Amino acid sequence: MKCFYCLQDKPPNKYKKREHVIPQCLGRFSPDNLILYNCVCDECNQFFGDKLEIFLGRDSYESIERKKHGIEPKKPLKNKRRVKSKIIDGEWKGAIVEEAKADKPGEIGISYPIQAGFYNKFMNEYIYYEPKDIPSAEQLEKEGYDLKTAKMFADESELPQLIEILKNKGINISTKNDLIQPNPPVGSVLVESEVIIDRTIARALSKIAFNYLAYVAGSKIVLRDEFNGIRQFIRFDEGDLKKYFSVNVSPILHDNQKIQKFNTQITQGHLINVEWHKDAIVSKVSPFNSYTYAVLLCSNYNGIWYPIKSGHYFDLTTREVSKQILV
Repeated sequence: MKCFYCLQDKPPNKYKKREHVIPQCLGRFSPDNLILYNCVCDECNQFFGDKLEIFLGRDSYESIERKKHGIEPKKPLKNKRRVKSKIIDGEWKGAIVEEAKADKPGEIGISYPIQAGFYNKFMNEYIYYEPKDIPSAEQLEKEGYDLKTAKMFADESELPQLIEILKNKGINISTKNDLIQPNPPVGSVLVESEVIIDRTIARALSKIAFNYLAYVAGSKIVLRDEFNGIRQFIRFDEGDLKKYFSVNVSPILHDNQKIQKFNTQITQGHLINVEWHKDAIVSKVSPFNSYTYAVLLCSNYNGIWYPIKSGHYFDLTTREVSKQILV
């Protein structure tokens, strides 16, 4: 039995785990969530879970949508570096926030990581830093910061640690005189998020596309040499990202494409398709039907041509999977 990712021949007892086309971090669906059996080895399956999908589910634009749709991770990621969010209006403008579970479906809650904010006289506003990013007192003063007061988000157990970090930076904060301990804003706040789509996230999304091709056309076809480029990119992080992966392409469904200019959508769920483009095989992946990504699976197929044109919809309301008609 040959794994179509590592291309190693392995005995049947190395294929105990199931490989899902849509990773379970994006939801569980019926009847079977589109599952691949006996063609992705357990070692590759484990690698994808530990090195790619954990970040797709907890440190990506899709992780924000995941919270919005009530799909909660078992535990948050400690060091998020791909999603940075902050309040952009009101009294606590600039405060750093992280997405959290909301009380109502369709909404996104926020939490406040440990941080310190200093007033910048040039910009006339507070700028907030997480502990690892706090500059030295000398650098802050040079850039126009007032270090006599600070706004801090920290609970009682975190506060001494934060104050100690500030002291090591040359910033002396007195808990009695200088410290302003803010109460987080209540109600809705306007938040801006900066999201980085790096190679890890691109590979995780490309894996969905490659798995889908294997599901639609069979695992034997993806063992062909023409797919070595995308295979090496996904499994071993080799090759040019821009060759295989494109961001924010046109929506999969025609109706969604027509109303895209109104910044809305009519389909609530994941969409995926795969089809020929001359000699190339291309897939589109749209988690939560938000951003749509294109994945070039093969640029020049040399085998016997046969029809490959398929699409599936993963409904986040009913949690059912249905086949879509492509036009």
